[in-house]
Amino acid sequence: MVSILSEYQKWIGEWNVSTFPDSTLSGHMAHLELEINELSEAVTAYCNNSSDDNKKSVQMEAADILIMLLSLSHKIGFDLLTAASDKHRILKNRTWNPPDEFGIHHHIAEDIVA
Repeated sequence: MVSILSEYQKWIGEWNVSTFPDSTLSGHMAHLELEINELSEAVTAYCNNSSDDNKKSVQMEAADILIMLLSLSHKIGFDLLTAASDKHRILKNRTWNPPDEFGIHHHIAEDIVA
């Protein structure tokens, strides 16, 4: 599936490879974990005060994560949009439990027939 996001992934990925030629997958994942923590902090701040500044912080941290995911996908060699579309088809066909104590909806495990 070639799309604007696929083209953007290629552009971001090529920039990432040329700018950080010595980056590794483990380093990339460590950086992604830092960005996820920063997004979590920004969302918490936004929940406490939905100011424009806090909203902008959420936007910037979410953008960092998207860029990191696009770079990772490029580095490994798969199209993130295609992967997300494939996974979403699976998610749509699952049955979901009510949220747990953390607000997370877990899917009901399918019976595996041997």
